[in-house]
Amino acid sequence: MAEVDAAMKEKMMAAPAKKKAPTKESHMVYFAFNSSAMAPSSIKKGAKATFVIGHTDASGSDSYNKALADKRANAVISALRKAGVKGSISMVAAGERDFAVKTKDGMKKGVNRRVEIAILR
Repeated sequence: MAEVDAAMKEKMMAAPAKKKAPTKESHMVYFAFNSSAMAPSSIKKGAKATFVIGHTDASGSDSYNKALADKRANAVISALRKAGVKGSISMVAAGERDFAVKTKDGMKKGVNRRVEIAILR
């Protein structure tokens, strides 16, 4: 998440001084256990930059969860593109890093199986 925050801060600082500063929005997409399938939802258009961060729960190995987080993030990017979102979309596969709810290793927790979409407007 630190990589995304740093990239967004850089884009926000690069905004012209005379114009209104960009704002950040966050949206979550959740997933079933061991799945990267998602149902597209209403997604707003007109972003200056979009960041997609894939997450998993603590069940599975680190390498497996990183790969699953990557699949989830790419599924969301595909849905964004199909919904007509144009422009730059950056992706991070966080895997087991940055839980929504802290759990013990190996524990399944649905709220941790998510993709965060951060939009800079």
